[in-house]
Amino acid sequence: SNIGTAYGVDASNHSSNTVDMTGNLSASSTTYGEAYAVRSNDNSTNIVTGTKDIEVATAQGTVYGIDAEKDSSNTVDMTGNLSASSTTSTTYGDAYAVRSNDNSKNTVTGTKDIEVATAKGNAYGIDAVKDSTNNVNKGVTTGLGSLTVSTAGDNNLGGQAYGINADANGGTGTTANYVGGLTTVSVTAFDAEARGINATGGDSTAHNSVNEVNMTGAL
Repeated sequence: SNIGTAYGVDASNHSSNTVDMTGNLSASSTTYGEAYAVRSNDNSTNIVTGTKDIEVATAQGTVYGIDAEKDSSNTVDMTGNLSASSTTSTTYGDAYAVRSNDNSKNTVTGTKDIEVATAKGNAYGIDAVKDSTNNVNKGVTTGLGSLTVSTAGDNNLGGQAYGINADANGGTGTTANYVGGLTTVSVTAFDAEARGINATGGDSTAHNSVNEVNMTGAL
């Protein structure tokens, strides 16, 4: 897309996609607009298998690698790296590699290095919000790849960076990330919060936020 929203695989409004791939998956907005590599929204489902690298980028706007919203789910089986970047330092834009929100779920297997970067905005590696769950190489104890999240550009004062974030605010149950296969986690920001693994928003054993992470290296 030149101007507007770009989608790689998109299901919305009670829809579903089943996609079997043998190559890379990318989505980009070269001038202005959001970009999604894999997106499900409003009671929808995507199943994507066989993809290698997944890359999403925008010059100006917010980007999502794998995103599930509002009672939706994505299942992605891949063999390569996952990257999300918002590159223009003059316009604010967040970036998410894997995000689930509002009673939604992502299940991602086989991903190797995960990298997220913004020139002017917040960056999230793996983000679960409001009764949602992300399973990213869940239960894998051997190292498959690193997680790198950065908002450390000179023009990105205040851009927060989160490696793995579970935020139970607005929900009633458990919001969780179950992540395995990581070698290292590196999270950097310039004059802003940088949190490697963060859980917030819960107020009881029933309404809580959870991160379970298997790593082989440094945080």
